[in-house]
Amino acid sequence: MDAGHDKSYGVWLNGQWLVTDDKIEVVNPATGQAFARVSTVNRDHVRRALETGQAAFPAWRATTAKHRGILLHKVADELLRRQEEIARTITLENGKPLAQSRGEVGMSIDHLRWFAEEGRRAYARIFRLSEQIEAGTLGINDGAPTTSQSPFGGVKQSGWGRELGSEGLEAFLETKHVSIGGI
Repeated sequence: MDAGHDKSYGVWLNGQWLVTDDKIEVVNPATGQAFARVSTVNRDHVRRALETGQAAFPAWRATTAKHRGILLHKVADELLRRQEEIARTITLENGKPLAQSRGEVGMSIDHLRWFAEEGRRAYARIFRLSEQIEAGTLGINDGAPTTSQSPFGGVKQSGWGRELGSEGLEAFLETKHVSIGGI
């Protein structure tokens, strides 16, 4: 190990840092010297991580694009704050020029910011689409795009007649309803 570079790192797993007894050395290809050690995980750790990710997915799916964008901007902000440290680590572990590593960090920041704003762009595209329809129901990321204004329910709430009759058709042609879920 290079003097002054004998850091040991855990693995972020299931919402916490995990430090294991088994570690691998990270070697600088320019010198052939190890400059850090990183904990490794076994199959059980990987299985639990996959289960945790799968369990977390419904909540992530329900997260709005706006909130996802906020989170991606926070990641980009942290990369920006630590860009020199990260670029130097990339250079140490890959042997590439520091300028190239700085470029990689900069591109990562740019990509995160681009994707953070994609939710806003998607909303703008939906808004433009909704402006083009004269009447009807437009459902975006919404399994049941209906409201009390929708022309369904039947005559005297019987459930039969209105949606198949002229009253339902006329109401449907007069009402415009846009339902946006998950944005």
